[in-house]
Amino acid sequence: NEGYAREMVNRIQNYRKESNLDVTDTIAIQMVSNPALDKAFTDFANYIKNETLCTSFEIVPALQGEKISFEITDELKIEVAIKKN
Repeated sequence: NEGYAREMVNRIQNYRKESNLDVTDTIAIQMVSNPALDKAFTDFANYIKNETLCTSFEIVPALQGEKISFEITDELKIEVAIKKN
């Protein structure tokens, strides 16, 4: 589970760089529920939030608006919405 959380942090950090977010910008994250990943992201929510400067982290049934797809492993992908606060 910790490995999944670390992969998620890596994907979010790469997204932050690609989106030209300032290193001090805080973000809000929503991700679509995935039974294979929910426990990992719930157990390590504080780690993900701290590492990515996230002020709001939610696992939701579906996303509204712009979505990003992250590949956590070859078999596991997740849809995420990231908004600058």
